[in-house]
Parts: sequence; C-alpha cells; structure tokens
Amino acid sequence: MATNGTESSLLISLRDLRDLEAERAAERAAAARAAAAAAEAAREAARVQAAREDALRVAAVEATARAEAMVRIEADRAALEAALRREVIARQRPRWLMAVAGGLTMIAIAFAWMAMRAQDDARAQQRAASDAAARADQARQAVDAAAAEVCTMQRLVDDANARLDARQRRLDEMNDRVAPPQPPKKPGGKPGKGDATGPSPRPRPGEIEVCTDSVLC
Repeated sequence: MATNGTESSLLISLRDLRDLEAERAAERAAAARAAAAAAEAAREAARVQAAREDALRVAAVEATARAEAMVRIEADRAALEAALRREVIARQRPRWLMAVAGGLTMIAIAFAWMAMRAQDDARAQQRAASDAAARADQARQAVDAAAAEVCTMQRLVDDANARLDARQRRLDEMNDRVAPPQPPKKPGGKPGKGDATGPSPRPRPGEIEVCTDSVLC
C-alpha cells in the first residue's frame, strides 16, 4: 500500500517536471519568435526610414531643379521682354533724335579727346618746368662750387704772396745787415751806368735779389 503511494508521488513529480520543461520550452520559443519579430520589425522600420529619406532627397532635388528651371525661364522671359521693348523704342524713336544723339556723342568724344590732349600738354609743360628747375639748380650748384674754388684759389694766392713778401722782407733785412758801407759820392758826380759803387736797385715784389756786393754771397 505504501509502495503504491510512493509510485504515485513519483509519477506526479515526473509529470510536473515534464509540464515545467514544456512551459520553459514554450517560453523560449515564444521569446525567440518575439526577438525575430522585433528584428524583422526593426529591419522593416529601417527600410521604411531609408525609403522615406530617399523620397525626401529626390523631392528636394526635384524642387531645386524646378526652382532653377523657373529662374532660367524667368530670366529668359525678362531678357526677351527687354529686347522687345528696346526694339519697339528703336522703331518708335524719330530719326532726328537719333541724329542728334549721334552728334552729341561725337561732340562728347571730341571734348574728351581735347581734354586728354590738354592734360597731356599740361603734364609735358610740368615735366619741362621740373627739368628746367633741376637744370637751374645744377647750374647754381656748379656756380657755387666754382665760386668756392675761386675763393680757395684766391686764398692760396694771397697766402703765397704773403709768404713771398715775408721772404722778401727777410732777404732785404739780411742784405741791409751784411752790405758794406758805401763810399761818399763825389760832388757833382753821377754814378755811371756800369759803376759798381752806385747803389743797386731794389728787386720788385715777387723777385729774389741776387747778392753780389756782400762777401757772404
């Protein structure tokens, strides 16, 4: 009786373990299916996001292209309208007005040319005046240099004359000191041309006297 009770308990325990294992397997399978579904959902979301971004980029490119095309079309339309307007104005403009405009243009060109010539002449005159002033300065500097050189030469000549005069005075003093006394002149007599007793003439400034009467000569 006790043995039957033990076997029954073991069978119940084994059945419980199998049920628990089955539940765990079911849970693992459910978790795997949930993970796979989540991954698939993420991949799908990424594909959708990529597709949305691609669509946005394409839309942006198309919008930019349409805007550029509209700008080009508008620019072409404005240029065509301006050309048509100019053509209409040219057709409606009277011929005398065109002639007057041409004449005024020629006059303006002539005045501009004359102004340029006058400006060139003024520049040439200014350059000539500058050159003349420079040459005058050079000539003045040359005159000043020549005057300074003349002054220097005059000082040198004056110094040389002063030295010569001093030397002549010293020679005269030496001649006066060493000359012998002259004999008295005969009454009524005049020294002859070749008389050696007559006084010798004084040398002129700048000449050196040759001593012949002194014993020191």
